[in-house]
Amino acid sequence: MSSSSSRYKWRGSTRKVVSAPIERLWAVASDYCNLHQWIPALHVCRWIAGDHPRAPGSVRYVEGSSTGCDGRKSWAKEKLLTMDESSHTISYALIESNLGMEDYVATMRVLGGPDGHNTVEWSFELSPMEGASQEKVIGRLTSVLFTYIGYLEAAARSY
Repeated sequence: MSSSSSRYKWRGSTRKVVSAPIERLWAVASDYCNLHQWIPALHVCRWIAGDHPRAPGSVRYVEGSSTGCDGRKSWAKEKLLTMDESSHTISYALIESNLGMEDYVATMRVLGGPDGHNTVEWSFELSPMEGASQEKVIGRLTSVLFTYIGYLEAAARSY
C-alpha cells in the first residue's frame, strides 16, 4: 500500500437481501482463494503467500477477464486482513494490481435475517484516483460488488 493511507478516502457500499442459508453463504464467501469458482469474470484465484489460505496475512492472486490500466488482463494481489467466523466478516486489502487503485480496503459481511433471508453487505474505501470521477468510480465498484453478491447467493444455493 502507498503512504497515502492517511489522506481523504472515497467510500462506498452495497447490500442485498438474499435467499440462501447463512451457513452456505459463509462457506462460499470464506473460501478466500476460490473466488473464481463463483465469480464468472475471474479466471484465476490462488493462494500465493501466508501461513494458511484463511489466515490473516495470507495473499491471493486474482486474474480477471477485464482489462487493466496497462492494457493487459486485470490482476490483483489481495491481503486478507481479518476473517471472523463469529460475525461472518472478511476484510482484505489490495496490495498490488494493474487496476489503477491505491489503498483499496474492502469488508464483506453476512448478516443473519428471518426465514432464511440474510443480508450480504460489501463496503470499501480507496484513495482518490487522479483524473477520475469519484461518482463514476464509486458507482462502478458498487455495481460490481452488488453483482458479486448475486453470484455469491447463486453459489450458496447450489452449495
